[in-house]
Amino acid sequence: FRVAGDGNVGIGTTSPLALLNIEGPNNQDGNDYAQLYIKGTGTYPDDIAGIVLDSAGSNQSHIRFHNNGTPKFQIRYNSGNVSDDKLFFYSFTQSSDMVTMDGATGNVGIGTTSPGNPLHIVGNTAKLEGSGSGYTAWFITNSGTGNAGTYYDAINGDTAGGDYGFIGQNNS
Repeated sequence: FRVAGDGNVGIGTTSPLALLNIEGPNNQDGNDYAQLYIKGTGTYPDDIAGIVLDSAGSNQSHIRFHNNGTPKFQIRYNSGNVSDDKLFFYSFTQSSDMVTMDGATGNVGIGTTSPGNPLHIVGNTAKLEGSGSGYTAWFITNSGTGNAGTYYDAINGDTAGGDYGFIGQNNS
């Protein structure tokens, strides 16, 4: 390993690009394919292995996935210098956040960074596809006294004003 003049440490490289830069072939053991392996030992809780990303202030923490030097995906907590308590899955190919988990509400968004429901999907198509000899179903249930069903709105995207269709059951 090498310690550069700027204090960066290189393992497998003489020109480290960060505080710790590891380069080289993976361990090729058929299971891990890793350059970095962390294992907790002893008994609980000492045997828990982990990595902590702790950003100062409200800045983001992230893990990036590159292919041959080109960034492809990023898992990011917070947006830049905005503390929004969200976990984002970003695609560099699409240039957008594809999935968002909101820590404040517990909501998950696909195609939106502001999910307003437990599962909020924004896009032209959501698909359920089955295979084999069984059937594919979308179950919508309500164990209380309210309605259960599906709203269809091709006009303005809301369920107000009566300009929508509803297929379901009223349990009240």
